[in-house]
Amino acid sequence: MSWRKIKQIFKIIEEKNLDGIFSQNPSTVQYLTGIISNKYPPRSIYVLLTREKVYALTYPLEYEQSVDESKYAEVIKIEVNEKLAEKIIEIIDSPKNLGIESNSINFDVINSLSKKNLNIIDVTTDLWEVLSVKESEEIEKIKKAIEITEKALKVAEEMIHEGKYTEKYIAKECLITILNNGGEWFAFEPIIASGKNGAYPHASTSDKYIAKNSLTIVDIGAKFDGYCADLTRTFANGEIDDETKRNFEIIKEAINLAVENIKEGVVAKDVDNIVRTYLREKSLDKYFIHGLGHGLGLDVHEYPRLNQYSKTILKEGMVLTVEPGVYFKDKYGIRLEQDILVKKDKCEVLSSYPLIF
Repeated sequence: MSWRKIKQIFKIIEEKNLDGIFSQNPSTVQYLTGIISNKYPPRSIYVLLTREKVYALTYPLEYEQSVDESKYAEVIKIEVNEKLAEKIIEIIDSPKNLGIESNSINFDVINSLSKKNLNIIDVTTDLWEVLSVKESEEIEKIKKAIEITEKALKVAEEMIHEGKYTEKYIAKECLITILNNGGEWFAFEPIIASGKNGAYPHASTSDKYIAKNSLTIVDIGAKFDGYCADLTRTFANGEIDDETKRNFEIIKEAINLAVENIKEGVVAKDVDNIVRTYLREKSLDKYFIHGLGHGLGLDVHEYPRLNQYSKTILKEGMVLTVEPGVYFKDKYGIRLEQDILVKKDKCEVLSSYPLIF
């Protein structure tokens, strides 16, 4: 993140005749201040931009560390007995129009601000149009997170082929691999879903052993310097029947079709439609029950969404996942996922792990 991005947000404030923009989203705080707020549980640090300045607002518990970590913001201490809404108004000095990232702000704060004769304007999409375009330094961190994740995928693949471990044990070994190779932690709770468990797109990793003569979905991601990777592969243990092999090859072709059609200027829903149309031709569309992908950065799920309804126009510098999948109740699931970088005339696949089972 750089001042260039912050200046773009200052421009939004000016063009929309706002007095400021406020967000409680930990990732937005980290993007705009440099303070490491995107942890679990999130730290109580908020960001307020006026027409010329960036402020980080926090409580005594986080104040000293926030001062040390801040790259772009003046850190303001909120005393425990102070009201957040009143502090915002004090900093801006009698504001009339305040932009907010609406999906990040709790009701009490919005309600308090509304009582101050403020016009509240939702600028969530405007913010993320700026934040979704990653700079070269951010892209390098995502690439490193992917590299670490691929080492964990290799461990998972080998253990699944052996077939003598539980899903949870494999997840544990993946985490150890991530930590031993410079990762901070998992970017999200891992999914190791074998056999029937793989028919649930967001299956809970269990104490069950890897299913014999079936498939196992491995959906994992490392975090590196705050930035996330998100990769999925589907691996086999034992003999796989011809129909399952055919379905795997169809999903492999679907992900390749998506990659071939992503570039700057393409509408997100059009890419999803290309994949859905192909799966319809193969009589598998009814088993594809989620969107095609999403943005990637400090959060594992960011703007934009690649789905049937997203009108977002893709921009050079966006980092996205592409993850078609099919799920057969009480049988198995197949999902493959690549992380890609949108470029002017094409996209670059950032993940190199082979699409094989």
